[in-house]
Amino acid sequence: MSKKRFHFDSVRFIIFLKVFLSHLPLVIFPAFHFLQKTGAERFFFILSGFLITFIVLNEKVKNQSFNFIKFITKRTLRIVPLYYLIVTFAFLTPVILNLLQLPSSDKGYDPKLIWSMTFMENYKMMLERDSANVSP
Repeated sequence: MSKKRFHFDSVRFIIFLKVFLSHLPLVIFPAFHFLQKTGAERFFFILSGFLITFIVLNEKVKNQSFNFIKFITKRTLRIVPLYYLIVTFAFLTPVILNLLQLPSSDKGYDPKLIWSMTFMENYKMMLERDSANVSP
């Protein structure tokens, strides 16, 4: 990995962390109020787009061609396992909270496993004009 790309990945991680922390329930973590409405999500996606474009152009210059199937396969194998790990954790969170006897809320959006496993959860929320529950 080149040093320049490492710096971009580092900045992308810091922005990701800021976005992640901004999604915490602020009632429990009032110190994170400053993270709301910062535009970090937009910057994260712009930087990610730049890095993906950099990878594509770098491969094209280095190999004199670009293999789209190889690129998509690598991206899928990098993203999908983590996605399913997070979905599994999200659906186990109520059980974990119950076992640890930690407070939680069951109010708000009621996720369905089939919608989550097929990457359709956000579309279901939009169709039903519903919103996600802000606490685990």
